[in-house]
Amino acid sequence: MFNRPNHAARVLEAVANAKPERLFLAVDGPREGVPGDLSAVEACRALVSRVDWDCDVRTRFRNGNLGCCEGMIDAVSWFFEQVEHGVVLEDDCLPNETFFSYAAAVFDSFGEEPRFKQLSGYAHVGSASDEVYFLPLTSAWGWGTTRRVWQDFLRQRDGFAADFEAHPELHRDFDLGDIYPYAEMFRHSIRNKVSSWAVLFYWYVFRSGGVVAYPPQNLIQNIGFDGSGTHGKAVSSVVRASFAPDALVVRMPASVRLDESLLAEVRRSLDQKNEKRERRGRSVKISLLDKILKRLVRRGLRLIEADGRPRRKKRARSRKPERKMDEAVRKVPHGVKLDPTTVLHEMASFQNLSKQDDAFVLGANTHIRGELLTFWNGGRIEMGDNCYLGGGSRIWSQASIRIGNDVLISHLVDIHDTDGHPVDAEERVRDGRAILQGRGCLTPTKTASAPIVIEDKVWIGFKASVLKGVRIGEGAIVAAGAVVVRDVPPYAVVAGNPAVVVRVGGGSSLES
Repeated sequence: MFNRPNHAARVLEAVANAKPERLFLAVDGPREGVPGDLSAVEACRALVSRVDWDCDVRTRFRNGNLGCCEGMIDAVSWFFEQVEHGVVLEDDCLPNETFFSYAAAVFDSFGEEPRFKQLSGYAHVGSASDEVYFLPLTSAWGWGTTRRVWQDFLRQRDGFAADFEAHPELHRDFDLGDIYPYAEMFRHSIRNKVSSWAVLFYWYVFRSGGVVAYPPQNLIQNIGFDGSGTHGKAVSSVVRASFAPDALVVRMPASVRLDESLLAEVRRSLDQKNEKRERRGRSVKISLLDKILKRLVRRGLRLIEADGRPRRKKRARSRKPERKMDEAVRKVPHGVKLDPTTVLHEMASFQNLSKQDDAFVLGANTHIRGELLTFWNGGRIEMGDNCYLGGGSRIWSQASIRIGNDVLISHLVDIHDTDGHPVDAEERVRDGRAILQGRGCLTPTKTASAPIVIEDKVWIGFKASVLKGVRIGEGAIVAAGAVVVRDVPPYAVVAGNPAVVVRVGGGSSLES
């Protein structure tokens, strides 16, 4: 604990439901010269009075402030001087009622296993089974370990910095294959730019070839992303990382074995989080640069003319040139290949989850207002010249979608070359629950997909849907609201759900 008594009280209330026989409360000291710290720290210390069940309570209240890194290491070291194994909850980690029984079962089954280094209550991704699984990645949101592991970590800690600098070839693997910037975080930590014990412990586990036990569903809810923490920023008014609200039955596996499929899902999940983080960082930098440039121009910054003579920028009184309708936005992710004349309107968006270099290829004078997406396990979208994609329309690909020249796609159109969810009911239920609980898709590889081809001069009306495996012939028209599930002949008009041919041959109007 530190200076968030309201958060700590909620965590202590959850602990009280489990009624442990022994409880260790550590509170870091107030920072010098920080208003309100002393009273907040004293309020945290006073929470010990709320322990009203039969319990051996021990406290460690520091007078001075050690910070997030040294304060945590000091508290956990004091804890393991008195116990052989145990769990650690910071003041923003709210446990599910299953967390404590799950931790006890893990210690009973794997506490003496040499590769076992930690158990986590937080699950980056969920499992379709009810069995504990193992990953080579540590966690700081509700965790536990043994005295043996912690003392080994302390013995090796002084050599971490030299070991890290001596082995740059390991940094990519430490980042889970260039997925998440753990190496950068470690570098900042050893240079005292950030205060983090967790990244140091991860390096210890990484270098020792250790593994971490994870529950099949999330058992920890982080309630600290409200701007109250030293490091955490306010993300939303909603509690971060929802968890299973009821008690769970958690089974122990027969042995310690890495789950490669779930590790791949963790990589994808962290990759998406890092991409969002980088986008936020780029947006902030671009915004600041734009403000600076505008300020310099307003102040009449001296510019250099072509002949090298300085001149003062004149404050033009002439009318500003008219903006083009929804000026093109050129901030696009990796994998988008544009013709120089392609126009991306303000509503346009791309999600290249497949990470392919040529996931999107857009032709000359093509205008995009909608959303283009490739799935993590594949997909490619190609649009020719002089095409238009209306606002609110979505083109999602897991296989491939090829669109010819002079194709007009109205607003609120859906073009998907994949089912998106498993057809099997039980698999779909597990997948749906995982998505609703924030654990991501569990079975996207089992979804059926087939390429879509839309030939030249096609017109697709608003709110129409084009599904997997369809070819729409040249010059065809898809009427508004139609659902296309089979091939459309050239120059035909199709309408209805499912779409059927209502006219064959060219024309200027829709007739039924």
